[in-house]
Amino acid sequence: MHVAFSALLAEGRPFLGTFIQSAAPEFVEAAGYAGFRFLAVNLEHTYYGPEKTVEMVRAGEAADLCVLACATPS
Repeated sequence: MHVAFSALLAEGRPFLGTFIQSAAPEFVEAAGYAGFRFLAVNLEHTYYGPEKTVEMVRAGEAADLCVLACATPS
């Protein structure tokens, strides 16, 4: 299930999120099951690229998380 960040904002209630730098999709799922509503995958300070990011997004969708991919444009 895809959760849009705008949908979280439209609820009008506070919600928690976190940043992740690990390349382990299991940490993404754990964040969802721990009660976080969104997760930002920090691509600026990590060693992995788009291929691993896709796995992270899939793990977030499985845990009903909104996943944001954050990177600095080159």
